[in-house]
Amino acid sequence: MEVRDSWVGMVIPAMEVGKWKGRLGDMRRELEEKVGLKLMKESVWLVNERKIEEMKLRNVGVLVHVARESERVKWLEVGLLWDGVRIGLNRYGGRKEVEWCTKCASFGHSWWRCDRREKCGICGVEGHTSWKHRCGRCNVWRAPCVHYRKCGGCGGGHTMKEANEGNCVAMRMEWNRLRSLC
Repeated sequence: MEVRDSWVGMVIPAMEVGKWKGRLGDMRRELEEKVGLKLMKESVWLVNERKIEEMKLRNVGVLVHVARESERVKWLEVGLLWDGVRIGLNRYGGRKEVEWCTKCASFGHSWWRCDRREKCGICGVEGHTSWKHRCGRCNVWRAPCVHYRKCGGCGGGHTMKEANEGNCVAMRMEWNRLRSLC
């Protein structure tokens, strides 16, 4: 078996949530036995299951991993023939852009995949998001002011939005991590 870091991902688009919810293990067995696709680990939904429910999504992509790039290239070219239907696959190389969560003010995921407590991206305080931020001194709502500026990612004297300007240690670390995955 290959080293885990060399596994490569593909997305099976628009899988029926109603059919496969709670049954991704069964999906893996079908893909391996009926289709001949050897997977290196369990399949995962591209969207957090809680969000699938909240947003009432009916079709969501599923991420699968094969052992090496040559296998992925083959499957991307031919697609899957599953129950008489040809399904095209998409390449998955991980996220290329740094995501930052507007709910918990940290990097590496979006609000819709977040299970953490609320944290403000303007003042870095837990208990409220940037949308609920209000300065008690100057009464500014939802925007940075001269009184409060603290990054939720690194604790520096900048807001989460200002982290994109390159002065955030946490943003640079996440960017370097993403580049190393490519």
